[in-house]
Amino acid sequence: MDSPLGAHELARRFLAALPSLFLVVLVMGGIIAGYFTATEAGAIAVFYSFILAVVVYREVAPREIPTVLVDASTTTAIVLLLVGAAMAFSWVLAWRKRMNRRHFMKYNAGAIGLTLMAQTTSRRQDDEPRSTRTTMKIKLSSVFVEDQDKALEFYTNVLGFVKKQDVPAGAFRWLTVVSPDKPDGTELLLEPIDNPAAKTFQKALFEQGIPLTAFAVEDVELEYDRLKELGVRFQTEPTPMGSTKIAVFDDTAGNLIQLYQEVTRPDLSSRPFEAKVERVMAAPPHVLFQAWTTEQFDRWFAAPGTVLMEPEVNKPFFFESRFDDQRHPHYGRFLRLVPHRLIEMTWITADGTKGVETVVTVELTPSGTGTHLQLSHAGFPDEETMKGHEAAWPSGLEQLDKAFRPSP
Repeated sequence: MDSPLGAHELARRFLAALPSLFLVVLVMGGIIAGYFTATEAGAIAVFYSFILAVVVYREVAPREIPTVLVDASTTTAIVLLLVGAAMAFSWVLAWRKRMNRRHFMKYNAGAIGLTLMAQTTSRRQDDEPRSTRTTMKIKLSSVFVEDQDKALEFYTNVLGFVKKQDVPAGAFRWLTVVSPDKPDGTELLLEPIDNPAAKTFQKALFEQGIPLTAFAVEDVELEYDRLKELGVRFQTEPTPMGSTKIAVFDDTAGNLIQLYQEVTRPDLSSRPFEAKVERVMAAPPHVLFQAWTTEQFDRWFAAPGTVLMEPEVNKPFFFESRFDDQRHPHYGRFLRLVPHRLIEMTWITADGTKGVETVVTVELTPSGTGTHLQLSHAGFPDEETMKGHEAAWPSGLEQLDKAFRPSP
C-alpha cells in the first residue's frame, strides 16, 4: 500500500500542474475579457498546449514533432471526410425526400443516421423543389358572434360541438369548438364581432337570408327534428337542392347557418360497363318526371301495389317487377333530382345487377310537345349483365311511352 504524500510532495505536484491549470484561465479569461473569440480561443489553446508539451514538460522531443503533426493531420482528415460525406448524403436525402424518422429507426441507423436525419430535416423548405412541398390544409374557420359565452352554450349544448381551446386574449378569448368525432379536425373559432365593418357584414348577410357558413350532417331530416325540439328557429325547412338536401337555421349569435346532407355516390371506377338507350316520348317532361319518381312507377314498370317511392334525394325506394310468375325485388335511392329535367338513382337487384349498386340516369329534354329521353345505366359487374339490360330497356321505355301517351 502506498504511503500518504507529504506536504512537500503535494506542493511540488501542485506547482508542476499550475501551467496546465492556467489553460482554463487563459481560454475563459480571454473570451470573457473580449481579447479573442471562442474560435480563436481554440487555436490559442492548441498553441499553448504545444508550448507546454515541448518546452515546459518536455514530453515531446523536437524530432517527434513531424510525426505528431502527421498523426494529427490523418485523424483530422478522417473526421472531415466523414463530415463532408454526411453533408453530401443529407443533401441527397433532402432533395429526394425519401427518408424520414421511421426509416432511420427501422434500420437502426444509430447516432450517425440520426445526425444525417437532423441535417436533412433542418433544410429550409424554400430550398426544396415545389413538387415536394406539403399541400395546404384548412385547420381553422370562424363565425362572428355577438356574445362568446352565449354562442359557446348554443354551439356545444344545442348543436353538439365540443370546446377545444379557451385562451384569454385581451378583453375577449380565443375560443374554438370541434366536431366530437374529430377532436383533431378543423376548429371553428367563435370570433367576437367587435369590428364595425364585421357587424355591417354580418347584418347584411342575415337580412338577405344568406348563410354565413354550412355544416354537414348525415340526415338533414333527423337533425331538423332534433334541433326543432330544442327550440332552434329554422328559416328554411329541409329542401332538396340538386344532389343534396339543405336547411337553414338561426344560431342565436347573429348568423344564419346552413345544414346540408352529403350524398354518397357509388364507386363505379372498377365497373366500367354502361348501357345507353334513348327514345322520343309523346308525354311532356313533367309527366315523365312524375312517372319515374312517384308511385306512378307501377303504371309502366313495377308490379301494381309494390311501389314505395318518394321524390327525395338519398331517400330509399323499393318496388317489385314480375316475370314468368317470379318476383324480382328492386332497391335504390335517388342521387339527383332536377324537376322535369333529370333523375339519377341507384338500381340494385339480386339477379339483374348481381347485387351491386348500379346507377340509372334519365335526362328529359323537351321535343315539341313531347320529350327526348336519354337513359344511361352504369356500373354493371360484367359485360354480359350490361348487354342484358341494354336489350331490355327499350321495351321498358316503350311501355312508359304507351302508359303516359296523351289522349288524342
